[in-house]
Amino acid sequence: MRPILVTVFWCVIGTLFAGGNVPVAEENYPPPFVDIMRARHDGSFYDQQAKRWEAVARGECSEEDAWFHYYKTANYSNRFGSGNYDLDAIYHAAREVLDPEGFVMNYLTFVQDQNPVSRWPKLMKAYAADPERSESYTSMTTYFEITGAPERRNEMLRKLHRAESIPAGVMEYNHNQLQSVAPNGILLTMGDADTYPSWLLQSAYGVRPDVRVLNLALLIGYHEYRNEIFSSMGLSTDPLPREGMDNAEEVLRRLHEQNRPVFLAATGQFLFPQLTGEKLYIVGLAFQYADLPVNNLRSLQQNYTHRWRTDHLRQPLSDGPAQGVADQLNRNYLPGLVELWEQYRTGEPAEAARLEATIVSIGRRAGIEEAVKELLSTPATPPRRKLASTQHGLKARQIERAYALIPAGAITRPDGEEISVERSFRMGETEVTNQDYQLFLRDLLRQRLFREIDSASIADTDWMSLLPDSVRSLPVNDLVKRGHPSMDDHPILNVSHRGATLYAEWLTQAYNQDPKRRDGREVRFRLPTREEWVYAASAGRAYAVYPWGGPYFRNSKGCYLANFDVTQDLTSRQEKDQYDRAAAPENRCDDGGWLTVPVDSYYPNDFGLYQTSGNAAEMLTEPGKVVGGSWMDSNYYLQIGVVQERPAPHPAVGFRLIMEYVD
Repeated sequence: MRPILVTVFWCVIGTLFAGGNVPVAEENYPPPFVDIMRARHDGSFYDQQAKRWEAVARGECSEEDAWFHYYKTANYSNRFGSGNYDLDAIYHAAREVLDPEGFVMNYLTFVQDQNPVSRWPKLMKAYAADPERSESYTSMTTYFEITGAPERRNEMLRKLHRAESIPAGVMEYNHNQLQSVAPNGILLTMGDADTYPSWLLQSAYGVRPDVRVLNLALLIGYHEYRNEIFSSMGLSTDPLPREGMDNAEEVLRRLHEQNRPVFLAATGQFLFPQLTGEKLYIVGLAFQYADLPVNNLRSLQQNYTHRWRTDHLRQPLSDGPAQGVADQLNRNYLPGLVELWEQYRTGEPAEAARLEATIVSIGRRAGIEEAVKELLSTPATPPRRKLASTQHGLKARQIERAYALIPAGAITRPDGEEISVERSFRMGETEVTNQDYQLFLRDLLRQRLFREIDSASIADTDWMSLLPDSVRSLPVNDLVKRGHPSMDDHPILNVSHRGATLYAEWLTQAYNQDPKRRDGREVRFRLPTREEWVYAASAGRAYAVYPWGGPYFRNSKGCYLANFDVTQDLTSRQEKDQYDRAAAPENRCDDGGWLTVPVDSYYPNDFGLYQTSGNAAEMLTEPGKVVGGSWMDSNYYLQIGVVQERPAPHPAVGFRLIMEYVD
């Protein structure tokens, strides 16, 4: 871009020497036009800028760039402000004074010409006139995209970013938008701010190159480009049936016919009235287009917890007009985050509070703080429908028999921590089993509670891939000699924290609706706190390292006392020396299974609880925190009180519940 102020300076000096009037004072000279991908202002700003640039362009000291900025700010005043400028008249006035071979004239001719065929030679001519004018780079990127020149497109993207850096907040948004898409997915974007930065992240920084980013407007507006894309995917290239963006549904439908999952960017929410709503599932900064129900809540949680960078949502990376672009884009986080918050606040208050702070920050930066606060102040509602039907087949006495009484008391931990339980409660003697959980899922399915089924679904797992390399070659019968992890009497794994809380709520309803429950009293089932779990696992023993009371994880015969990863079992040389002396190698025992084992394996602790250490790590009330260690952990994590960061769903994480009287 040319140094405009220098031109004006010499114009001012010349006018003064000539004794004339200065048409535009230097201090009133407006700043150059900046497109909306890099700076955001309100409509009145563009109204004022258009007037000021008009004065410069039509004044005595006019030059080429003034007409460029006048035309562009007038266009933005029409779009975002109260302007009513005749862009065609501005263009023809510019033609009277501009160099017909120069950059500005050819660029404005390109912008004026909306014919999808004839307009591109004008752009190429403008670029050739001045390859350093960055104003043409986004359009040149589009040209190389629709003409099938990916290397030229990527080169132009890098040139664009070097010339005028895309704001950091916009880049972060596009990073998270790409991360919202499933592997090898297709993402349909809407405009400049959600398309060019995503292409740049893929080509220059290697972020999610597996995602195919396609701009919906380009697919609809350029039939040769669309036909090339569709043909490469084996899709129909028949003409679209309607005009303009009314074809969005048809484009989505055709893309959905191939094997890759299809996603619509969250910026496309304005298209919802013309789309088939039941096929769209929000998974983050995109909506998945699918025929069958999608576990979108799990995807939302995983994106928010593991895949997104979210620091910039609470503490913006910059300020001013550049940050304003990101602030408005970030509004697209709100539908997904609010839905996730709705799930958290009924069972996970700490996580809900953290998420609420993020939502409020987004609303404040976007200028909709009051609307967001009003939304968040809505009282939490109970489940819209009962979770437990009358056909689940469980009896209250049957449920109660599976829960051991944990008396009130206090203990001292080996590290000196004091833990006390003031009221007695009951706790599941075993981890919740596959059979227990399947009974719950079948009852939900019987009632067609598909949203709850999505939240409670079980993730798939390639179990053999999780085993240590040293044992994968063993015969399958040796690997699962105590049963496969999917068998009825093994612990339920691979469910979300939300799924566990839904199961607890369902079990609560199943128990309380039985008129023959003990003394007619109502109970509540829930996940334990860390203090409750540690006290119950210790079975009232002070200074207990493991649930069985001793300080070691094998008995005097060398037999393991829990199910864990025995390939990494030795935490100290002292333990190894002791057991080397205690038993000959031929008398050693293994731990019973390379994967999970039945939930009532090994001896229970003094409170009657089985496998509080090993087999499945167990969820606490705080999401992402688990205790007890699992089949894939070292013995260190079997020690009572050691807390792991391991968000569910996870193939080593299950849960057991507390039962308490509420009346």
